[in-house]
Order: sequence, then C-alpha cells, then structure tokens
Amino acid sequence: MDEDQIIMKKYKADKACFITGEISDKNIQLPGGAYVSPEGKEILKEYLPD
Repeated sequence: MDEDQIIMKKYKADKACFITGEISDKNIQLPGGAYVSPEGKEILKEYLPD
C-alpha cells in the first residue's frame, strides 16, 4: 500500500451491533436481520443455555 493513499469506506450504520452498538465489518447478521459484534456475541453467550 502506498503511504500517500487515502482509502475511504462507506458508513454502514445498519450493521451496528444490537448489544454493543459497535459498527464493524466483523459483525455478523443473525436470523431475523439483527447484527452482533464479536464482543456482543460473547456477551450474548452468557445468557443462552448450554
């Protein structure tokens, strides 16, 4: 990558984690359309039965 380059990405607020509010390309979409971040997934696991 050239040091003189600026890379811009489109802002995607619709991918915000419903638990943490984090917006990331690492967020995954759950059935039903909600998004969850890796951190949100760990928080959610604490409340789900084994």
